[in-house]
Amino acid sequence: GKIRVGTVWSVVEKNIAYLKNALPQASFIVNTVAQKDNVNQLLQIGEWVAQNNFAWGVQLLQAPISLRTEACPTWEIPARIFKLAPVRASLRTMQILKELYNAPQNQRN
Repeated sequence: GKIRVGTVWSVVEKNIAYLKNALPQASFIVNTVAQKDNVNQLLQIGEWVAQNNFAWGVQLLQAPISLRTEACPTWEIPARIFKLAPVRASLRTMQILKELYNAPQNQRN
């Protein structure tokens, strides 16, 4: 992806697995700042969060304006995102995703 260039995802997942093993009583939350470069991957991110039994916080990027979701001419957030457990568990995440879902840019396919 365009965000966190240079990150090796397999290393991130290995580190997460290590932490989950080392801290079995800990709970984890993934915080996602929705912006133009990841708005089309929110379903994929949410599915990964759900598969790992993590909580999910989603916020909208405010600045710089050039990176806000509105800078993306169209995006696709399907309705099935609202069936994911971490979305159902967070009113704020649900509200943010509904705002994006209902935006005129959303193709809703």
